Amino acid sequence: GMDPGYGSVTTDGAKLAGSFADGGLDRTTYVLDIGLVNFSEIEVIKAPMPNKGADSTGGVVNLKTRSVFASREPRTIRASVGMGTTLRDGLEFKEPHPSFTFNYRQLLGNLSDPKWGFTFNASSNTRYIVRDQTTIDYESTFSTLNPDTPYVNNVGKQVSHQEVTRRSVGGRVEFKPGDTSRFTLDVKYNYMHRFSENNTR
Repeated sequence: GMDPGYGSVTTDGAKLAGSFADGGLDRTTYVLDIGLVNFSEIEVIKAPMPNKGADSTGGVVNLKTRSVFASREPRTIRASVGMGTTLRDGLEFKEPHPSFTFNYRQLLGNLSDPKWGFTFNASSNTRYIVRDQTTIDYESTFSTLNPDTPYVNNVGKQVSHQEVTRRSVGGRVEFKPGDTSRFTLDVKYNYMHRFSENNTR
């Protein structure tokens, strides 16, 4: 496949800018930084399309926001609470972390033909990610008699972990004056803490 920098991430078709908490110089959007509690569908386009931007030659990931009118029920409430930790390759991380997800949706006005509605979504979770890294060092081509086939002089493997905290909150107000028209106002906030001290918002 192509480098992630040649793909783009959009929300409801609009380009989503991003910055990497590790201090990278590009503007690649990392899906790991985005809380998915505000979205109901993920659309993946694997090939270049004539109606997409020039920075989407590697494909597009389109996140579709939850619609107020997705259900005829006047009100829906969903909530979940959990607790998690990580155990892998004999490494047990002793501190469990709580997590929660909350979704609220409300239709307003005449419920037989609602015109207004709003949603509110929130989530928080903290988990450990185990990172396996393998490094291979080759002989310098400046110090060998056969630079076309340098030999491997060191192979190493490192197993480490990082604590990742992600929080997301968002809301949406929709107005539907007719069957073919719709006006929306979306607000989303994502917080990502990882790599010990780096944050992404």
